[in-house]
Amino acid sequence: MSFPKDFLWGGAIAANQYEGAWLEDGKQPNVTDVLVGIMSKDPGIQWNEDKKKYEMKLNSDKVYLSHDAVDGYHRYREDLKLMKECNINSIRASHYPKSPIFYELCDEYGFYVMNEADIETHGVVELYGKGYLDNYNMIADDKTYENVIIDRIDSSIVPFKNRSCIFMWSLGNESGFGVNFESGAKYAKELDTTRPIHYEGAYYASKERKNDFSNLDVISRMYPSLEEIEDYFKNGIDKPFILCEYAHAMGNGPGGLIEYDDLIQNHDEFAGACPTYERI
Repeated sequence: MSFPKDFLWGGAIAANQYEGAWLEDGKQPNVTDVLVGIMSKDPGIQWNEDKKKYEMKLNSDKVYLSHDAVDGYHRYREDLKLMKECNINSIRASHYPKSPIFYELCDEYGFYVMNEADIETHGVVELYGKGYLDNYNMIADDKTYENVIIDRIDSSIVPFKNRSCIFMWSLGNESGFGVNFESGAKYAKELDTTRPIHYEGAYYASKERKNDFSNLDVISRMYPSLEEIEDYFKNGIDKPFILCEYAHAMGNGPGGLIEYDDLIQNHDEFAGACPTYERI
């Protein structure tokens, strides 16, 4: 496989995608796009004889490092200000903890933040298990993963527990339910007894085992129909009900929001909902 002379990773040229590798006998194997970067010379600090100065270079090109810290701060502020103007008062930090700047600004603007552990396994289960829902609880109920799940829950609580904007902890997203999340919920309660615990994955708990939901403080669902929500209230519930995700629009207006809001306004036990939106 050959590359053009300008393929070196440096200066204005970052990396290129190439496909079309051939075996020696001329047959084309099964290939996939690969992102490749090549450094022909050692990066580092080099002496510029003409300018009598040291410069940082990569592949003989001078390197300027840029960052977005200031712009990121202002973008956070613009987004949060706009959300407040639209009467949005809560944020689910899906699906992992955010920058410290985010929490500082949420403190300032007065948002209710549900902080979420960086746990999401449904893709792994679908890829390596029997199928999407056939063994959705594969990792959640395998004690092999207990320590890493608890570690991520710890990382989502300990550094942030003094932030006043956080009103609830979430154990993760779309990872099923089992012994590991029972242990994780218990551990979260031990870390912080003052805030409620959320985990939507409890909905997928196996009916073939005795499940412990005692450390979960809300009933959470994502994308249920209006009829399904009504059934919760008709049958009676012993915990507040929330939608941790709904109205997934991906840049388009979904409609139907007024019907969901009517349910929120008409049922005291319906604590609210977190719409899913995409910044465009």
